[in-house]
Amino acid sequence: MKSLAKYIASQRITTEANLTSNLQTTPSIKSVAEHPLKQMLEHNLSVSLCTDNRLMSNRTVSKEIELAVNHLPITTRELYNVVIAGFKGSFYPGSYNEKRAYVRQVINRYKKLETMLLGR
Repeated sequence: MKSLAKYIASQRITTEANLTSNLQTTPSIKSVAEHPLKQMLEHNLSVSLCTDNRLMSNRTVSKEIELAVNHLPITTRELYNVVIAGFKGSFYPGSYNEKRAYVRQVINRYKKLETMLLGR
C-alpha cells in the first residue's frame, strides 16, 4: 500500500474522497473519523472532497468539507490543499493556460477568504 501511495503522490494524481457515500457503501468504515482521508493526506496524496451522489445522499461539497472539518483532525493547510486539489485535478473546458489562470483566481479568492475569516 505504501508503494502505491508513494507512486500516486509522486505523479500528483488527484483522488476523490466521498465521505458520505463511502460511509453508505463501505461497511468497514464506521464513522467519518475512520475514513482513510487523513491517511491519504499524511501520505501527501492530492485528494479532493466530492459528493459522488448529490441527489440520493443529499450532499454538497460544502457539506462534505464540513464533515471533514468537524470529524477529522484536519489542519487549515490540509483543508487548503484539499480544496485546491479539487480545482487543479478537475476537468476544464478551456486550454491548459486558461485552467491555470482559473486555478490562480481560486487560490487568490481562497486566501482572501481565509484572511477575512481566520485573520491570517
